[in-house]
Amino acid sequence: MIVSVFVYAGIVELLPRLASSEPAAEPATIELLRNVFRGLALANFLAAAWLGSRPPRPAGEPRARLLKLKSWTIVGLALAESIALYGLALFFLSRDSTDFYYLFLLSLLSFILVFPRPDRWKDALNEVPMRS
Repeated sequence: MIVSVFVYAGIVELLPRLASSEPAAEPATIELLRNVFRGLALANFLAAAWLGSRPPRPAGEPRARLLKLKSWTIVGLALAESIALYGLALFFLSRDSTDFYYLFLLSLLSFILVFPRPDRWKDALNEVPMRS
C-alpha cells in the first residue's frame, strides 16, 4: 500500500508533461471538493492514529486473535492510503500538485502511525492467556 502512494506521486509528476494543465472542473467546485477531501483526510488520519495507538485486545484462540490483528492493521493501512487517493483526485480536478503533496505527506505520516510493530502485536497477543 505504501508503494502505491509513491506510484500516485509519480503520476502527479508525469501527468503535467503528458496532458494539458487546465483544471477539469470549475474553481468553485474544486474549492468545495478541496474542503471535503481535506475533512475526510483529517478524519481518516485521526482514525488511523487511533487504530495505531491502541491495537485491539482480541479474545479467543491464538490464530483467531492474529487474524483480528491483521484485519485491524489492513483497515488502518487502507485509511492511510485513502488520504493520498483524495489528494490524487484533487490533483486530477485542479491540476495543482500542492493539493496532492499536502495529503501525500499526511498519508505517509498515517502509515508511520499504523504500521504494524512486532512489540505491540506481541503485547496484544500475550495479554489473553493462551490455551493449549
